[in-house]
Amino acid sequence: MHFSPKSTQAIDDFVNNMGMGKVSPADDGSYNFSFERAGILSFTPSADGKRAIMSLKARTPRRVAADEMLQFMRIAQRDPVTQTPISAGMVGGAFVLAANISEDAFDHQQIELCLDRLIALHEGAA
Repeated sequence: MHFSPKSTQAIDDFVNNMGMGKVSPADDGSYNFSFERAGILSFTPSADGKRAIMSLKARTPRRVAADEMLQFMRIAQRDPVTQTPISAGMVGGAFVLAANISEDAFDHQQIELCLDRLIALHEGAA
């Protein structure tokens, strides 16, 4: 699985805008970035190549009460700001949110919008 040239360009534009150097995908085609405050940002191509999965994993794992988990899981829905489906879950004890972005909508502007939104949703759930 790999991103289309258009999606790869969108990721490159995002990286350049952030002031990072040239990046290359992992063997599985994904891109991963670690931010001190926001957490771990990943871009993963869908198996069918028609979507990009953009996820943000909280930096610090923690124990969570059942009611906290239910509140976090309620975030999972079509987001009115980004117009993308948002999934919620946990990986290794850390909250993860993921936006499912169609290939035709995946561009630098959508990446910035989704990143801002995923950060805001994480902060609102904390």
